Amino acid sequence: MVMATVGAAYGLGTPSATLTNNNDKDALLFGWINQFLALIAIGLGKVALVAFIDHLQKHEAKAKRAFLWFIAGSNFIVNMIAAILVFVQCSPAKKLWDERIPGRCPGRKRVQTFGYIQGPYSAFCDFALAVYPVLIFRKVQAFSLPTKIGLSVLMGLGVVAGACTIVKTVNLKLLTKLEDTTWTLAELILWNQTEMWVVFIVSCMPPTTAFFRFAYRESASRVSSILHRIRSGDEV
Repeated sequence: MVMATVGAAYGLGTPSATLTNNNDKDALLFGWINQFLALIAIGLGKVALVAFIDHLQKHEAKAKRAFLWFIAGSNFIVNMIAAILVFVQCSPAKKLWDERIPGRCPGRKRVQTFGYIQGPYSAFCDFALAVYPVLIFRKVQAFSLPTKIGLSVLMGLGVVAGACTIVKTVNLKLLTKLEDTTWTLAELILWNQTEMWVVFIVSCMPPTTAFFRFAYRESASRVSSILHRIRSGDEV
């Protein structure tokens, strides 16, 4: 997100014709770095989500657990390959963000082609990880019905991540038609960032809930203790 913000400050998402030479170069540099990091972050986010689900279904059959970890591992590997391809699409590499230097970008078509593999597979993983937990939560006796419903709805947001991936995949055709790079790249980043944040929210919120409950109880206990001392002092 930091890279996208810095890129936007330099003009990412703004028509190239309105930018200075240095600004459009810096905007593209931070934009492509953002794409690289976002692909890795999405893969790691799904690994974290699978770790949480696996913790809840520890007594399930090994085949189900293996299926989940296969999804997490394979998706991370596919995303890593896609991330690496981003930075090897041009020769010299610097031409990726500085279009004025001599060179070619023969790998751009390769990035697009692999994106048509990575995108649908990532969407499949999003949908699978959105539906699968619903089947698990209904069997967990330790959860109340409202908790089961809340977690199912939260995990169901993975459908939104999958939808963003589909839209991003459809827009991959723009990679071979980069006439206004700073504007076009920003459109791809928009959908990539949306998918990334949905994955982060879904994977991080359930595990951190216990922490915030503990922090709330500790804070409430300390405040109550302080108020009790103040009242005791007033009585004296």
